[in-house]
Amino acid sequence: MAKKLGVKLLALNEWIKERGLGEPTEDGTLEVDVQRLSHEFLKQKWGEMVVEGHLSHYLPSKLLSAVVVLRLNPKILERRLKSRGYKGKKLRDNVVAEAIDLILVESLQRHGERKVFELDMTNITPEEAVDRFLAAWRKGKRIRDRVDWLGSLGDEILDWDERPNV
Repeated sequence: MAKKLGVKLLALNEWIKERGLGEPTEDGTLEVDVQRLSHEFLKQKWGEMVVEGHLSHYLPSKLLSAVVVLRLNPKILERRLKSRGYKGKKLRDNVVAEAIDLILVESLQRHGERKVFELDMTNITPEEAVDRFLAAWRKGKRIRDRVDWLGSLGDEILDWDERPNV
């Protein structure tokens, strides 16, 4: 998306690490104080850019033109995360967060309906997602690919602790 818009891409996780804004946990993730993240982000002089990262929805709303929440069927997400070495609590937390719309809900609460775009990535490529977003954005329209993972996966998600090999 940044390339198509001709703007800088900021990998937020790398920016967080470079500034020491996170503490490593046992499972290899970074524990980030999101208020401190927001405060540090406000101190910077930013031009137009795309910010990429699973914590980007915690950034100050006044600096964001849009928040794009990428969604993925939790079964597919689980397979992808396992292939990256995720397991146990880290795997479960990520899959459950997707199933219960956690990032979407947090984004809507922080930034409101007007700024939040929801794109279901289950059956499209990243390039198709970028094209869909940019076309809608340029027309002043929103995209909300409403998904209901709990409706189709609820029992599987709720019974996670009983599943083998997690």
